[in-house]
Amino acid sequence: MMMHRNLGWLGAAAVCAGTFSVASWGSTFKIIDVTDTTFAGWAGVPMLASDPADNPGGVDFADVYIANDQNYLYVRLTLHEAADPFTFMSNYFFDTDADSLTGFLVFGQPNFGSEFFIQSGSGFDQRGGTFNEGTLTGVGFLSSSNPGATDYQFRVSRAATYTSDALPVFNGDSIEIVLQTDTGTADVVQDGVFGIPYTFAVPEPSTALAVLGLGGLAWARRRR
Repeated sequence: MMMHRNLGWLGAAAVCAGTFSVASWGSTFKIIDVTDTTFAGWAGVPMLASDPADNPGGVDFADVYIANDQNYLYVRLTLHEAADPFTFMSNYFFDTDADSLTGFLVFGQPNFGSEFFIQSGSGFDQRGGTFNEGTLTGVGFLSSSNPGATDYQFRVSRAATYTSDALPVFNGDSIEIVLQTDTGTADVVQDGVFGIPYTFAVPEPSTALAVLGLGGLAWARRRR
């Protein structure tokens, strides 16, 4: 897979960015089957962000939903018109350390430092501050769309590591995500401080107790 160094949009992107509203810091624990094109698994997951139509003819992001379980981060994207958001023309940037002084400054914004990004289903390291510093291992990327190609979903493994030193990609409780495309004109999903924030959710206490209970039952049976 050829990774394209799309840097020409960086200067113009901040100017062309759409006005973007964000609901709140998200936190939804849910196991979602991203191969299910009915998107039934997203029932009950709140919309975190919404962007107006501002990139006609290209990948024009509309609404964003985020959830997670113990293994994966899930993202659902709706578009204003049919397009493919998983080509080399679109990038998904992740700030994973809550420190804007580290990582790659996306669109030159001083308050968003990306540690890695996803392009065409592959992950790339940005911790040192440059666009591409190597690959990620174990990204576990999987995606699907609805028949109308305006509703997409994908997952990223929470066990992914940086290939160069095997350190974990997700090493904290919260992240921020920026969605970008340079198809036609730059279209950036952002809020007032740039980026969609998300806090990883944990299972509800009842779920956790159920898991512990099953584990204890299994242990008791083995002791007999």
